[in-house]
Amino acid sequence: MRLMFRKKMRKLRCPVAVLITVVILSAFLWKSRGMQRRPNHQTEPQRRPNYQTESQEEVRHIIFVKVHKAASSTAMSVILRFAMSRSLNVMLPRIRNILSNYSPKLLPIIEHPESPPFLFDILCNHVVLNATSLRPHFPADTKYVAIVREPLTLVQSAYHYFRDVEGFPYLKAVPSFKAYVSDPLKYEPKNPYMSLTRNRMSIELGLPPEQVSNVSYTRHFYRNWTKLFTWFSSPSGSRSPWCC
Repeated sequence: MRLMFRKKMRKLRCPVAVLITVVILSAFLWKSRGMQRRPNHQTEPQRRPNYQTESQEEVRHIIFVKVHKAASSTAMSVILRFAMSRSLNVMLPRIRNILSNYSPKLLPIIEHPESPPFLFDILCNHVVLNATSLRPHFPADTKYVAIVREPLTLVQSAYHYFRDVEGFPYLKAVPSFKAYVSDPLKYEPKNPYMSLTRNRMSIELGLPPEQVSNVSYTRHFYRNWTKLFTWFSSPSGSRSPWCC
């Protein structure tokens, strides 16, 4: 019995030794790889991006239409960091984060820091788009971009936020979202500019409020998007076929 046991142990020694060797070697290689990846802060200074060697295709003149409840605040943060890193001039409102809200007319803005012609590079605050009034403030090659969201999910998100968080009176009077979608016009303000739930996305993108219920005009409005907007995206990541 002892002889048979010893023979079995001898047979097992080789596979066990190989396994131990593989484990030790793997651990060593993994540690070495990690040491190679770890930066040496004592000998290698941190490299900063050199913006002087950027591609000529980089777009620096942008009007970003910040649509409510469409992940626009996240995009705004990215755009502002982009502007800061390149010392670009951003059109900013004097009060809060809104350039226009209840009409296309711009609210007071912070004065331009440079001399005439006082052109800005970036706009990314909330605005009711009026391209005609904005064009004099921006270079001719300015690109218009936006984030759009599937309308029903946008309305649902806006309903709960502006009712439960912001406490809009016209929404506080609605017993439930189901009641709202059953008869929206029963609760909506007469002035579409005062609503954050009635086709608000289209109004912020430039749809005249008097046409908010005009289906044929709205379709015409969306077909003309390609003439103004260079790029738009949705919170899910899909993009327009004409994006730059």
